Amino acid sequence: MQRRVTKSVGRLLASAALLCAIALPAHAGPDRPGAREGWQIGAGALYGDYQLDGGAIDDSAVGFKAWGQYRFNKYLGLEVAFLSTGDFNEDITPTAGGGNATISAQGFSMDLLGYLPFSPEAVQMFGKVGFYRLDQDLQIDSAVSTSRFSDGFTAGAGADIAVASQVTLRIEGDWYNLDSADFWTVDLGVSYHFGSP
Repeated sequence: MQRRVTKSVGRLLASAALLCAIALPAHAGPDRPGAREGWQIGAGALYGDYQLDGGAIDDSAVGFKAWGQYRFNKYLGLEVAFLSTGDFNEDITPTAGGGNATISAQGFSMDLLGYLPFSPEAVQMFGKVGFYRLDQDLQIDSAVSTSRFSDGFTAGAGADIAVASQVTLRIEGDWYNLDSADFWTVDLGVSYHFGSP
């Protein structure tokens, strides 16, 4: 399991590094989003790792995330996001030949983003803190199904990389303070910035 998780994260980070290498030569100028104030929307792939306390479920999955952000100035932005994790699976009774468990989560987060003042225009680095509310669905052998809401704090960091007049690539990592599991995500997506360049 650990080897599979490490390989998947490695591939994602390698892809992000390649995108950075492509984007960086396109220096930001008047036609680049950079630190532009105003609205943006975005969406992308989400790689999540979920480990239930006690190890009953320990798996990774690919889902998606969509967000909308208003950037007040060079330093601060407010963002609302929706995420869906995909399915985390585990055979909870392998010696008995059954007992397959699946858990997934969907929900929203609201985050305050702080952009680093020394970030170059083409690569806007940020940290974020916020609040989430997720609906976790657990199903065992298609016979037992439960759902519960959880909420709490989340934190993360990432970067927006300008590639066109109103388009940025985004890579970020987020951690969610679940009360019964360790849950973190790595996201790779694209944002569109409204308004004139």
